[in-house]
Amino acid sequence: MGGCGSGRWGWYIGKRTVEETGIIDIDALIEAGLMEHKSGVIEWMNPASGVRNHLRYLLVPTDNPSRFMLGLFYTLSWRSRSEKHAQRIALVSKPQRLGGVRWYFFCPMSCNRIVRKLYCVLGTGYACRHCQKLTYTSCKEHDSRRGVFRHNPERLRAAVKAGLLLAMGYSLAQERRRERKLLALTSGVTITSMP
Repeated sequence: MGGCGSGRWGWYIGKRTVEETGIIDIDALIEAGLMEHKSGVIEWMNPASGVRNHLRYLLVPTDNPSRFMLGLFYTLSWRSRSEKHAQRIALVSKPQRLGGVRWYFFCPMSCNRIVRKLYCVLGTGYACRHCQKLTYTSCKEHDSRRGVFRHNPERLRAAVKAGLLLAMGYSLAQERRRERKLLALTSGVTITSMP
């Protein structure tokens, strides 16, 4: 059963990762002042590529005060191609147990999940992680040997003393870089209003 070269692994590329896409986070947008403006431009920097992204938006209230429609207008460029997109995304607020409300996106694809982040892939526009069939880089790079050290700091100290981490390729600097990228994703959003 299955000879040399059989199976799909020769052509299988694997899932795209969340870190390879454009991400909009509702919490970062609200913090940047999305609800104070009817229309404007959202700008942010992609920490992985260093590219500054921007899109125009129009926020339209509905007859329900806990819902808004967010219209996004943007151009996706990849190699020599560019695609213009216009998307309508519903925003909904849910009351929190200790007071206040939290805003969410309704996924514009057919799943209608309520999510806090939407991911942009060339050809499809913004949708939730499940509709875009995305995974996380950490899932692809998971090594159970590292998990032992994360959950048991005494073993980590012993391994550092013995010099075992260099043999395994474990790098604390890599972990810290990933954390900084995720922090930069949510803190670098600016919104400017348009008349």
